[in-house]
Amino acid sequence: MNKSKINLTAFFLLLFAFNKFIAQPINPNGSFEEAPYGPAVGTDITGWSLIFNGGGKAYFEIVDSPVYDGIKALKVIVDTLGSNPWDIQVVNEPFTVKPNTKYRYSVMAKAEQSGPVVNFTVGEPISYAEWGRAHQRVLTTEWQQITFDFTTPAGVTEGRAPIHLSENMNKTFLPITIYIDDLRITDLTVNVENENPKPLVYELYQNYPNPFNPVTTIEFALPLSGKVRLTLFDVLGREVKEIVSGFFDAGKHKVKLDASKLTSGVYYYKLEANDFVSIKKLI
Repeated sequence: MNKSKINLTAFFLLLFAFNKFIAQPINPNGSFEEAPYGPAVGTDITGWSLIFNGGGKAYFEIVDSPVYDGIKALKVIVDTLGSNPWDIQVVNEPFTVKPNTKYRYSVMAKAEQSGPVVNFTVGEPISYAEWGRAHQRVLTTEWQQITFDFTTPAGVTEGRAPIHLSENMNKTFLPITIYIDDLRITDLTVNVENENPKPLVYELYQNYPNPFNPVTTIEFALPLSGKVRLTLFDVLGREVKEIVSGFFDAGKHKVKLDASKLTSGVYYYKLEANDFVSIKKLI
C-alpha cells in the first residue's frame, strides 16, 4: 500500500478519535431558549441578571435571531451610558466550578451598526474578581464568536459571567443595539463522549420536519471553522431572508427558520461557507 495513503488514513483515524470527546457547557440557559419572547427586566430570564444603574439606561428583549441550534437571542438597546463600563450589564449566573481548573469561555455577539465596544468577563460572584476577559471587543453587524480560556483560583465553587455594555467610547454610537447568544462555559478537563465527531466534508442537509408549519430546522456540517452565510431565496432568485451570518466552529450546526411571515410559494436555501456553496429546496 502507498505510504502516503497509510499516513492519510492514520491522520483521519486520529482526528476521529480526538473529536469523540468534547467538553459540555456548565452555565445555565446560555442560548436563552428557556426564556419567553418579549421584553425582560431584572431576573426575568432564567440564569441571567439584567442590570442598569449609575445613570445608565437600557432595554432588554428576547428576540428571534438564530445562532447554532437555537431560535432565540438577547437584544439589548442602550440609550444612555452609565458612569463606568459595568453600569449596564447582562450577567449569566450562577454556575458551579472547580478550583484550579481550566475552562473555556465562548459567546456569540453582534450589533446593528458596527463599532460598539463590549467587555466579556468571567469571575467570582462575591468579590467580583475576574478570572478572564475579552476586553473592549469591537462588534460588527455579523455574528462573531468571542472566546478565551481561563483557570479558576483555589477555593472557589461558583462563577458568574458578566457582559459589560457601558464603555465610554460607545457615546458616538448611541443608541446602540447589541445581540448576545450561545454563551458557553466549558470544563476543558472533562471529556464527554460526543456522538457527532467533526465532519470531514462540507454538507447542507434537507430541512426538517417537512412539510413544516411554520418553523423548520436546517442543519449543515463544516469540516473547518470559518465564515458562514445561510440565506433564503424565492423562485425568481431574489434573497428574501438572511437566516444566519457569522463565524462558526467546525462541526455540525442547526438553525431554526420561522417561515410564518413568508408568503406562500417555492423557496430555496443556500449555504456559503469558505469556498463551499450548496442550495436546497425548502420543503
